[in-house]
Amino acid sequence: MQKFLSVFLLLLTFVLLRAGECYKFFMISDTHFGSSESFSEKITGSRRTRADKAMVLYRKLFADMAAKSDSSTKFLIHAGDVIEGYAKDDLTQQKEFERSVALLKDYFSFPVYFVRGNHETSGGANGYINGLLPEISRSAGKELTVANYSFSQGRDLFIFIDCYSPGYLSFIDRSLREHKGDIRYLFVVLHSDLLLPFRDNAAKRIMQKLAGFNTLILHGHTHCTVKLSQNINGKSITAFSVGTCLSSPRSYPSEAVTDFSKQLARINRQAGFERYPVKKAYFDRESLPYISGFQDFSNNGFAQGYAEIHVSDDGVYALIQGTDFKQKPLRVELIGTEKNTKNADGEK
Repeated sequence: MQKFLSVFLLLLTFVLLRAGECYKFFMISDTHFGSSESFSEKITGSRRTRADKAMVLYRKLFADMAAKSDSSTKFLIHAGDVIEGYAKDDLTQQKEFERSVALLKDYFSFPVYFVRGNHETSGGANGYINGLLPEISRSAGKELTVANYSFSQGRDLFIFIDCYSPGYLSFIDRSLREHKGDIRYLFVVLHSDLLLPFRDNAAKRIMQKLAGFNTLILHGHTHCTVKLSQNINGKSITAFSVGTCLSSPRSYPSEAVTDFSKQLARINRQAGFERYPVKKAYFDRESLPYISGFQDFSNNGFAQGYAEIHVSDDGVYALIQGTDFKQKPLRVELIGTEKNTKNADGEK
């Protein structure tokens, strides 16, 4: 009996140690903060909310996020385009980054992790290098010259990549090789959806490797709340974006979109495929056949807001909060429980 009890306690300890952590984090993207020298002038005649009104709404969103944070909240992810850019000089752009970081820290006591968006260096790179990259380095815990970094949250691995600098695919590969221990969920965070849909053979090889894990790609750039799934050799990878950019409601469909073909022109435009006929041909031939699901939740105000992402052994799901706080958050399933945990070598 004593021996049985000892074995039982040993197994129970093993199960408890293997049990995954339950936690949540917030996600925003494409805030396009800016001053009168950039944002306010650039939106004239566009479909974006005026800068003064945008800040009022942003503060309401951030206050709501802060109110919903608790002991299980680990961090906030900003998926790029922190500022609009195009400032009159590097120093002005640098100060816009600094004001943006300070604004977020005013609301949130937990860490904020950034990735570089295409607007971070619009108008010049020095503002980004002096204004945002030092903050990214502080969050990463080491001095960075390129915004590629990773960290573990329990048995989950987060990889943040600068998709506008050469070598970001090799950084993903290296991070997986260097990670010790098994991986429950793998989160890859970048600004533009350059991995999914993948655009060349190098990206395709990385995607095939990522398909060996419970992988979720988190990105911005679309200014929409979109879930796109791809089936690679019988294994599924999901990409998810949330659009915090405060555009006019008329910029979005009035009903939820599930037909990927209706969004193909937008993805081609944003990924720049129309400027690269060879890459567009590659996309049509190599990427489209793998797409297994597409949902655009940007209707009814859910494009403009944030995601509260919950992580547990049961899976990963997002609660989407729009700017209409009378509406209940929209729940979107991101990773189910049908996959198996694997280590960095892809072994079960």
